[in-house]
Amino acid sequence: MKSRTQIVSEIDAKIKLLKKSLNPDEILNSNRNFDPDKHKLITGDVNFDSSNITRLGKLEAIGGDAYFIDSKITDLGNLKYIGGYANLNNSPITDLGNLEIVGGDVYLQSSKVKSLGKLKEIGGQLHITGNNITDFGKLETLVGGVYTDDKLTEERLNHHLKHISDRNIIQKKLYFIFKNNVYITPKIKQETKWFFYKKGKGVMMFNDNGNIDYLYSQ
Repeated sequence: MKSRTQIVSEIDAKIKLLKKSLNPDEILNSNRNFDPDKHKLITGDVNFDSSNITRLGKLEAIGGDAYFIDSKITDLGNLKYIGGYANLNNSPITDLGNLEIVGGDVYLQSSKVKSLGKLKEIGGQLHITGNNITDFGKLETLVGGVYTDDKLTEERLNHHLKHISDRNIIQKKLYFIFKNNVYITPKIKQETKWFFYKKGKGVMMFNDNGNIDYLYSQ
């Protein structure tokens, strides 16, 4: 699993690439004078607590910490990266939008968010006390563990992360098989709870419920 340092470095690299592609007037150091129809990058911290801003518009990345406590924003829109903490405690936000990576802790205590959506990596802890998340979406990496008052939610999250981890290991094995041109019989093998079948130039991966879980193509 990636470390927090690796995740933060990954965000920094993505923000540098984004910054190179933007005009200076599309970049801010903070959310002061923020225009959702104009600005795509805020390099520092943002605080929308009690702000009149209702949407993030074109904003794609925040380099520092992001505070949405008691804000009027209901979804994160096009925002993909937050370099530091993401605090959505008690906020009206219901949808994490396109958010993919957060470098620090994610706070969703007593929030209205029920799905992590496209969020793949959290470099810190996930705080969900008072919020029974029902869908962990695409989450693959959680460096700091979870804080919750619901044991069942914690168990479901751990099961989700274990499932993703096992699947990633198997994907790497499939890649090795194709890379080395190993011939595959129609039924490859059964490993843990997945079944693999060759289909054309790819492999269909079924879980034990018979649903397609992954499709690998050459």
